[in-house]
Amino acid sequence: MSGALNLPDARERTCFAVSSELLANKRVSDETYAAAEKTMGLESLVALVALTGSFSMTCLTATTFAIDPPTENPTPLAG
Repeated sequence: MSGALNLPDARERTCFAVSSELLANKRVSDETYAAAEKTMGLESLVALVALTGSFSMTCLTATTFAIDPPTENPTPLAG
């Protein structure tokens, strides 16, 4: 799992690596999958993939329909 930020926690590094690879490639490699399962366990890995997909779908929907963030919290999630 290369390309992870300099995160101090192994689970955080794993989440970043899995999510980044999943969003970029629409899948994770066997190597990334095995390392993630070892670090976080299968149940947490399934939850991470589902959460990544759900957040991606939310972002695509908001972008497609040009939905602005709420006025009470206008901070964008990405720069």
